[in-house]
Amino acid sequence: GASYTTSDVVHAVLVVEQLLTTGEGGRGPGRRVGTLGSKYLERYKRQTIQVSVEPHTKTVRYQFLTDLESRLLLLYTGKPRLAKNLLQNVIRNWYSQDSEIVHCFKSNYKLAEECWKQVQEENVDGVGKCLSEYWTVKKKLAPGSEPQLIKDVMEALKPFIVGGSLAGAGGGGFLAAVLKKDADRAKAVEEVRKLPGTERLTFHKATVDRKGMEVVIESA
Repeated sequence: GASYTTSDVVHAVLVVEQLLTTGEGGRGPGRRVGTLGSKYLERYKRQTIQVSVEPHTKTVRYQFLTDLESRLLLLYTGKPRLAKNLLQNVIRNWYSQDSEIVHCFKSNYKLAEECWKQVQEENVDGVGKCLSEYWTVKKKLAPGSEPQLIKDVMEALKPFIVGGSLAGAGGGGFLAAVLKKDADRAKAVEEVRKLPGTERLTFHKATVDRKGMEVVIESA
């Protein structure tokens, strides 16, 4: 039978995303490493010419996962987005070596470490705050990633959440947020529903995968 390591799977995803020209080869696989196992995984890249993603596991208590799930708010904005277009602009800005863009990339790297620290400390509020900081950085890196509808939704949610961000490159797609400990989920949904232009917006239940990705190879 076929054999593989976690690193093999990560590398394969990186190759596929490059072939699909999504522009996410440097970001996507690192973001997806967390789905490969039953434990939380830290992901980072060594600063070498040879690009690599090395996973490091961390076990957290079941109660932390339960608390996080109970406070996760996931919604589909009803607005599709094309990551490739947004990310191409990010890459162009990076090539220009604009000082603000360079600072944003450095801040984003440090923020990933900070979020990992909050996970290790099992701090749900800390994870939520990291989400908002990430969203702030993302908006600077990719102008146009926050359409007016998204801005209105974020504003409506502000009294109810610790933090939140659009997933992926922004511009649309899914929005993930962490509710305040005693926030009324139904009320938060109601306030968003009052906004014009949210007819296609849908709310979803979000859970943390306890098992991780499974690869099944069937014989022909």
